[in-house]
Amino acid sequence: MKRPGSFDPPWIDFFTKPCPYFMKQLTTFPRFSRLPRELQLMIWANVIPERRVIQLIGPDSAQTSLPPNTAPGTFILCLRYSIPEILHTCYDARVAGLKIYKKAFFQYVRETIYFDFDRDYLELDVRTVKHFAEKSEYGNVPLLEPPKVKNLAITSGRPIRGEDLVLYCQFFTGLERLAINEQSLSSSPSTDPLIHMQNSAPMVPHTFQPDQNSFRHNWDKLRAPIMKRVPFVRPALKEWKPPLLIIGTETQWEQHSKQMVDMVPVWGGVDPNSMDWESTVIIPSLEYVPRLETVSSRGVGLSIDTAVAMGALEPTGFPRLPIELQLIIWDHVEIEPSIITVNQFKKLFEDEKSHHPAEPFFACSYRVPAIFHACHNSRQIALKSHPLLFGGGSISRPVFGSPVPFNTDKDVLLFRDSAVLSPFVLSSFQAGFDSIHHLAISISSVDTITSLTNDLFVAFSNGSNIKHIFLIREEPAAFSVEWEDESQELSNECFERNLLPGYMTKLIFMKERGSITAMEKLELTYMRNFSVVSREDFETKWRRLVQGGSLD
Repeated sequence: MKRPGSFDPPWIDFFTKPCPYFMKQLTTFPRFSRLPRELQLMIWANVIPERRVIQLIGPDSAQTSLPPNTAPGTFILCLRYSIPEILHTCYDARVAGLKIYKKAFFQYVRETIYFDFDRDYLELDVRTVKHFAEKSEYGNVPLLEPPKVKNLAITSGRPIRGEDLVLYCQFFTGLERLAINEQSLSSSPSTDPLIHMQNSAPMVPHTFQPDQNSFRHNWDKLRAPIMKRVPFVRPALKEWKPPLLIIGTETQWEQHSKQMVDMVPVWGGVDPNSMDWESTVIIPSLEYVPRLETVSSRGVGLSIDTAVAMGALEPTGFPRLPIELQLIIWDHVEIEPSIITVNQFKKLFEDEKSHHPAEPFFACSYRVPAIFHACHNSRQIALKSHPLLFGGGSISRPVFGSPVPFNTDKDVLLFRDSAVLSPFVLSSFQAGFDSIHHLAISISSVDTITSLTNDLFVAFSNGSNIKHIFLIREEPAAFSVEWEDESQELSNECFERNLLPGYMTKLIFMKERGSITAMEKLELTYMRNFSVVSREDFETKWRRLVQGGSLD
């Protein structure tokens, strides 16, 4: 059916237009929920969200007044962003969306922001960039998320300079696109500064390719200061690529945005208001690859955290199975390894007038496996592999809240502060500590070789079953070496080599004093192991150790 371009008389056009219901069917699909679940998951897995702009700028750049009673010198950020629609459509959409969007920038804004590092733009002003830099240099915030940003937009109050590009690229080292919004010197487009095309005044921002220089920037000269070491923030870069640089004034960016709005959407060559349709000639193959794995590679293990949430176990049919078959199914459920985090302890009843003695308090954070609250039978079976440990029951003993389900073969106990380890081990939790196999300690630049050596000895001597200790280094950070006057930035391998002699010397002194026997010294020397890892590599190496028994 072909719709003519014009009608004579024109009123015929009114009667030949598609009805509103017909038009609605082009943009909505009410039967989506009736599609097979595999097809729904495939569709959500192939969704390409729109590119967003997350804006973090000062009130003056955002043309926003400060809140009343704001103290002079207070630094305030204006946050503007939209929550991705895929994250609040349905459960399956959110699971697929969380593989795209990651929580980011919480250390800088104390707000949960979901960010797609591959597609989204982060828009900052110069003052906010300096705020990010100061957080890493003086605020003990690791430089983890800025290097992952690929698209950055900067609002500047003056024309861009070479030193500005050095500042941006020193902290945002993974940039692929850098857009600069300069302030216009005049409202007239013809007087916008310094960016000119041949024989015409520019109306849109100008793009410089990564290998293209200008009179205001030369990547060959800026490469060295960008790649050099930033003290207390990051080591020197081994490799760095210049980004695509797009520079424009406010007037040019405004004109560019108008052109984007005026663009006619493409509907695959078919106007939705037209009745001139084309037949489908190619039906693409689905080639469905599940985004949410429910069956392990061996085909016998079922991930309960994924299966229950996805509805893989139908609540209407499963209870009708014979109880023996239900127990067999629960027994074959594979529970994912967990990280149980012990945060910094406090003191209870520190008042001298109190009749209660001061007792340590340990704050714990962990995720209870779903199998524990599925039903009574599932909980009883889960307790066989995950007994409850570290529970505090009375006020006269250290309190840890509810007992923690802990699998000694797979789970890891993570201490956020090395100062928490000794009080925890020497408390009434020693019986539970003696059964764990994997331990992790987060260390910082204030820790010394001596203090870490003592921590290793305390852990190994009181945890008779510990097989490996991960020392999670808050990189990049300088490390204090006692026998030298200044701190040095050591690699993880050098870090381990510096720890090993002190640890061996500690064992020798303990044996000479009679604190440990020769057999215990031999066991503490050869049967235990520890390694220094970065925060990013910790979880990967821990899971590799649990699954294959080796870090390699």
